[in-house]
Amino acid sequence: MILTEKEKEIINNHKFLFEKNHHYVDYKNKICLKPWGYEYLAYESNKIGIWLLKMSNGHKTSLHTHFKKDTTLIVINGCVKLNLINNYLILPIMSIINIHFIMIVKL
Repeated sequence: MILTEKEKEIINNHKFLFEKNHHYVDYKNKICLKPWGYEYLAYESNKIGIWLLKMSNGHKTSLHTHFKKDTTLIVINGCVKLNLINNYLILPIMSIINIHFIMIVKL
């Protein structure tokens, strides 16, 4: 996917904030309830984390920015509207999309 000039501007002007006293949170065996549904950490290693997200029909997540990791979305059921800054994608069932760390998305 090619980034628009607006997307590049947002990424280049992003100020990385790091909390000095940030501590690790263990999400294993926990269902994390969200306003849009829930998420569950199915697998984690020092290289990857696999999360299952259940989104309630018609709900949205907040804006996501992942500057330090790549994300792969696999639509298992239903469809997803993936909003980018100036565009969107409709992902039907069994779609797979790789989101590289420089993209900004909102589900």
